[in-house]
Amino acid sequence: MIVEVGIWISLLFYFAGWSAQFAKFQHRLHIPESLGIHILQAGCSIHFVAICYLFYQHTWPETLISDFLNLIAWIPILIYLLTRKYITSQISTTVIPPFSIVLLLISYLLHKKDLPTLELIQEAPLLHQTLLITHISTLIAGYVLFGFSCIASIIFLYQDHQLKTKLVKLLVNQFPSLATLDQTSYKSIIMGFFFLTIGLILGITLSIDLQSSRSVLRLGFSILIWLLYAFFLMERFFQGYQRRFSAIWSVIGFFLVLMSLVIESMHLV
Repeated sequence: MIVEVGIWISLLFYFAGWSAQFAKFQHRLHIPESLGIHILQAGCSIHFVAICYLFYQHTWPETLISDFLNLIAWIPILIYLLTRKYITSQISTTVIPPFSIVLLLISYLLHKKDLPTLELIQEAPLLHQTLLITHISTLIAGYVLFGFSCIASIIFLYQDHQLKTKLVKLLVNQFPSLATLDQTSYKSIIMGFFFLTIGLILGITLSIDLQSSRSVLRLGFSILIWLLYAFFLMERFFQGYQRRFSAIWSVIGFFLVLMSLVIESMHLV
């Protein structure tokens, strides 16, 4: 009960802190700069207490994956809070809280047995469970970064359209410049591609024991997404900045990511 309450309060604080930090970039919203940080700090503290209690009453190996996903969800928030004065990045500010929120939700659902798992997970040795934890974490990190890139690209396309139709006044103090949006999207894709590569390698390794048509479909779709972003990065490297092409490519890529998540959810039912 204590762990469950702590997790839900942490989720609430993480979402509120992320919303405040994200809204800070919208110049028309007068939000104190420290508000989001204080909310995240409160959520991080509550989350830490819940983790300590969770590890104290652990029932491994049954809850090993959910417990360590819970811990992994807390670590990025802690690192962000400790390094924010030295490393200021809009990407980290916008991406880290959603990443922790998604991991924490998955951890909670696994712990409550509301998210069906393969029997292999329960019977797997420690090394296999460790690889599975890393696989899940890196894939989620990649998908969150791709999602952020998609949002930046959509704003880019909207702002580019507004500029072409001479509606410049509507854009003043609302969104970053086109160059900033493009670089944000591009850097997010680079980071997301790195995490997706790690997650895909681990997924191929773990799928050795999963010789089924569903596993082949899931793995094949993940490879397709990887190839899509690999092609984009190669095209960007050789051809350079191509305005609308880069933005549209990012949106298409994330649409495939969403399809991949649908396939994953069907697999879990």
